[in-house]
Amino acid sequence: MVLVVGVGALLVWGVSKGIDELEKGAIPAGVYESARVGEAEADLRGKLPEGGSLLTDGVEKQGPALPDDAACEHFVDDEKDIVYRFCFRDGKLASKVSYTWSP
Repeated sequence: MVLVVGVGALLVWGVSKGIDELEKGAIPAGVYESARVGEAEADLRGKLPEGGSLLTDGVEKQGPALPDDAACEHFVDDEKDIVYRFCFRDGKLASKVSYTWSP
């Protein structure tokens, strides 16, 4: 009985961690579409999840070249195989790019 409860708890924990990973790296298309170049970075980051998800690991390699002078964050669409890239410079959104990817 203890073994069954232990395995069940481990399964629940694993599912919870998987959902957390998805939430850290996925956004709806509306967030990307509403972002405007020149928008304050702090305002936009308030609409974005934490980032740094295993879900987005390596997606920057499949897209257009990264700008040299900006810090970029990548997120995936919560429904489609689309990557949304937001690049910030001097506290503002300097560019945004979307592209399809192969998970």
